[in-house]
Amino acid sequence: MRFLALAVAIGCTVAVGCSVDHAGLAVQGDGGVVQPDEGVVTCVDGTTQPCGDTVVMGVCRPGTQRCVEGRWSECEGEVLPSTEVCDDGGLDEDCDGTANEGCACSAGQRCGPSAEVGECRFGTAVCTPEGTLASCEGAVSPALDMCDGLDNDCDGTADNDESFFITFFRDQDGDGAGDEDVSMRACDPPDGFVRNTRDCDDDDRANFETNAEVCDREDNDCDGRTDEGLNGRVLFFDDDGDGFGDPSAGQYFCGPPPDGYVTNNDDCDDTTAEASPDGEEECDRVDNDCDGRFDEGSCRGCETATFDERNYLFCEDDVRYRTARQFCDGMGGGGFYRLVVIGSADENDFLESRSNSIDDDEVWWVGLNDAETEGDFVWVDGTRPGFTAWDVSNPDPDELEPNNAGGREHCVETRNGVWNDQDCNSQRFYICETGGRI
Repeated sequence: MRFLALAVAIGCTVAVGCSVDHAGLAVQGDGGVVQPDEGVVTCVDGTTQPCGDTVVMGVCRPGTQRCVEGRWSECEGEVLPSTEVCDDGGLDEDCDGTANEGCACSAGQRCGPSAEVGECRFGTAVCTPEGTLASCEGAVSPALDMCDGLDNDCDGTADNDESFFITFFRDQDGDGAGDEDVSMRACDPPDGFVRNTRDCDDDDRANFETNAEVCDREDNDCDGRTDEGLNGRVLFFDDDGDGFGDPSAGQYFCGPPPDGYVTNNDDCDDTTAEASPDGEEECDRVDNDCDGRFDEGSCRGCETATFDERNYLFCEDDVRYRTARQFCDGMGGGGFYRLVVIGSADENDFLESRSNSIDDDEVWWVGLNDAETEGDFVWVDGTRPGFTAWDVSNPDPDELEPNNAGGREHCVETRNGVWNDQDCNSQRFYICETGGRI
C-alpha cells in the first residue's frame, strides 16, 4: 500500500503503464524509472535494504541501500561475478559454485604420492598465480629401496629389493664360520648367520677352515682328514706286559706310544702273561694260546669241548670212579673241574654225541652215585637228578637200572647216552666239566 501511494504521489498510474520496484521507485512500462518528485518521502531514515541482481554464491554478494532523508542511496557493496582466478585461497570468483575450475593447481589440496603406503606421505600444494604447482610441501614420494628396515619404495614391503640382498650362512656353533647347507638371503646378517661357508661341522666350534689341526680325532681344519701329520691312532693297554693289548682298553693317542700301550689288541686275558697268542696250552683252566678254548689236549690227554658255555674234558684213561673224581677235582689247578653233572636231555645228547665221536664202544664215568645211601643217587655237587636216562633195555622188570647188582653197584656210567649203575672199582674213561659258566 505504501509503494502504491508513493507511485501515485509521483504521478504513476496504470493508465500510463508503470509499476513499482522493490526500492519504491516507479518503473515505466518501457523500463524507465520515474523519479519521485523532489520533497516526496520514499523510505524511513536509517533503514537498509538489499539491492542489485546478484545472489549469494562463491564470492558474489548483493549490495545495500540506506535510507537517508526519506530517499534510498545508491546500491553499494555489490560483488558481481568476475573471471575465475587460480588463487591460493581457492575462491569461486565467477560464482558458479566451483572454485579454481580449469586450474592445474589448487592451493591447499593434497599432492604428492598416490597413496600413503610405507614411508610415502601426502603433501600440501603451493600454486603459482597462473594456477600451476609451485611446490608440494611435506610430501614424501617413493624412493629407491635401501637396506634400512623401511618401505622406501612404498610397495608395501620393506627391504625387498633383491639387488642389494646378500646370502648369509648359519653359524650355529658361533665359531665365525658358516654352514653352506643352511642359508638365508637378507640385506643385513640375521643373528647367528655369517657371509662365509668355512664350516664343515656347525655343531662344534673347534672345526672350521683355517683352524689348526689338533689331536682329537676330528677334522679341525675342514680338509676332509683328521689329525693329519699328528700320527693319531688307537693304542691298547698291555697290563700284563706280554706284548699284547687288551681289546677293551683302547685309547686314542698322537705321537709315540705312552708306556704300557701297544698297537695290537690281540690279548684274550690281560690279567696274566700266561695267556697270549704266543702262549702254549697248559692244564690250568686258562686259554693260554687265546684260541677261544682252554686246557685242550693238555689235561692228561683229555679232549676239550664246549656246550652251553661250559668246558668239558673227555679223558681217555681207564681209571676207577674215585680216581676219575680226584683227577677232575685237581685239573686246572683244582676246584674248577668236577665229574660231569648232567642237568638236561640236551646236555645228555651232547655228551653222547661227543663221546661216541671219540669211541662209540667206550663207557664213561659221570658224577652220580649212591655211595652214601643205597638207592639215593646224588650228583657230586650235592644235587639230585632232575633228569635221568637210565638203561631200560632189559626186558626183565626186575633187572631195570639202577639195580645194584651184587650189592656193589654204587657209581654211574654212561654209554651211548644211557646210564647204568656199576661197581665203583671198575675202570672206565671219564668226563669232567667246569663247575660254572665259562
